[in-house]
Amino acid sequence: MAIADWGLAEVIVVNPDGEWQGAVMTRGEGPGEVQAPAPLTWVDANTLLVLDFGVYRLTTLDLASRSACVTAVDPAFLSPVFMSGEATFVAVQPDQTVWLGSCPEPGGRYELEVFDRDGTTLVRFCHPGEAFPLSPAECGEDAGEDTDEGMPDAWRSVLREVGESPEPAIISRIVVDADRRIWVQRDRPLPGAGNTHGASGAMYDVFLPSGRFLGSIRLPDDQRLLEARGRRVWTLHTGSFDEPSIVALEIEGF
Repeated sequence: MAIADWGLAEVIVVNPDGEWQGAVMTRGEGPGEVQAPAPLTWVDANTLLVLDFGVYRLTTLDLASRSACVTAVDPAFLSPVFMSGEATFVAVQPDQTVWLGSCPEPGGRYELEVFDRDGTTLVRFCHPGEAFPLSPAECGEDAGEDTDEGMPDAWRSVLREVGESPEPAIISRIVVDADRRIWVQRDRPLPGAGNTHGASGAMYDVFLPSGRFLGSIRLPDDQRLLEARGRRVWTLHTGSFDEPSIVALEIEGF
């Protein structure tokens, strides 16, 4: 398992048996170093591909030799997303394809479109789906510690003043897994809740790369989707003392 630590500017590897191997990339500007690592993926069992927002580049790291190959990413591709204030989702694939956030569509459906580097549409598909009703916390009400996910009081006051949205977002996050399946999160995380990994216990619509709909699945409470391959799903679980852990789940009937 590889972990991108944005705050420490490190990429950490944990062996399959849970043994902590430690940092394989640390803060710096050299070929095998990072400034702000975020999405990453495995090219093969010994090779990592890391997208570094700090220096706008992709680094291919060979773990056996610790040699690194760097590919520049055009800042014009990423900068507009960060200037808007938030990247809804970012993913990188072994072929060095970078995915950025998509805008949900109102009207009882949502539409997904994938482009290549030249702006040509590779696949486009629609799926029916109504927006989930606004939760009490989304309306600015005090929903209690178990459901408000630490939303600041000041934000709650603003939400009460703004009132209910006439068109709540139908989707909120997209994850492209190791099999290139597309996981579309339907639940909306709360404002200011530190939603890098999405909403806890969220519902996902799952599609093949072709756009074929496979089905919907809801994660257990207190778990957020990180990655999936085949019937195996890895999640981030937060315990009662805010302690994080990685959980592997097996999907039945999927």
